[in-house]
Amino acid sequence: MILPKGASPLSINEQTRVIAVTMPNDNGIKSNRWSQYKTTVREIERKTGYDFFSILPRSLQDVLETRID
Repeated sequence: MILPKGASPLSINEQTRVIAVTMPNDNGIKSNRWSQYKTTVREIERKTGYDFFSILPRSLQDVLETRID
């Protein structure tokens, strides 16, 4: 989640940027661009069982967790 310097978590809204990546733990990817591993927060949650933005309202979670930025 990317917030402007000094911003409060209360400023999180539908336009807040979220960047999520899933990168394999493999030395063979050293020359790959990190951007090819972009995914959604929702996909990471599905794989890990974590609920990253659980403090946010469900409708806001749905917007932020399903977008690839």
